[in-house]
Amino acid sequence: MAIDINKLIKDFDYLLKKETENKFFIRKSSVENIKEDYYLIKSLKDITLGRVLVTIFQDKEIKKDLELEENFEYWEWVATIYYYSMLKVAKTIIAKKGYQTDDHYATLCALAKLFVVKNELDVNVLELFKEATELFEQKYVLYFHEAMESASESRYNVSKDFDKEKALEIRDKALEFRKECLRILNVK
Repeated sequence: MAIDINKLIKDFDYLLKKETENKFFIRKSSVENIKEDYYLIKSLKDITLGRVLVTIFQDKEIKKDLELEENFEYWEWVATIYYYSMLKVAKTIIAKKGYQTDDHYATLCALAKLFVVKNELDVNVLELFKEATELFEQKYVLYFHEAMESASESRYNVSKDFDKEKALEIRDKALEFRKECLRILNVK
C-alpha cells in the first residue's frame, strides 16, 4: 500500500504537540544535534555486526572454528540489528534538523515531514523504512496474538525465529535506506 504523505505530515504535527508525563513522540531538541554522530556510529556498528552474523550463519567453516553446531542460525538477531541500524540512521538525519523522535511511527512521520516534503528524501526510500518496520513488527504482533490466546503463556516464551529470507530482506532495505541517509548527511 502506498504511503499517505499527507497523513504522515498531519500526524507529525499532532505528535509534535502530544506529550505525556513519561513519553514524548516528536520534539524539537537542540541537544539532539550533539547525538547525531552517536546515532551514526551506532548505526554503522549495527551494520557491521549484522554482516558478521550473516557471514557466520552462512559459513560452515567459521561455525566449526567457533564451535557452533553446523545448522546454527539466529536470523531474528540479523533482522533486529539491521532494523535498528535503519532507525538509528533515520534518527541521525532527523537530529540534523533539530528534532528527536521517540518511537518508530513518529520517526516515519518525521522523515516524511522533514525530508520527503522538501524533496530531500524520495518517497520510495521512505517506503523502505515503512516496509522494514512492518516486516519487523509482524513477528511481534503474531507473538503477542499467540500469547493472548493462552492466558498462562509467559510474555517471555519463545516463538518461531525469523526466517532467513525475511531477515535478509530487512538487511537489504536497511542498506539501501542507509545509503540515502548518508547522501543527505554528505557522508561517504
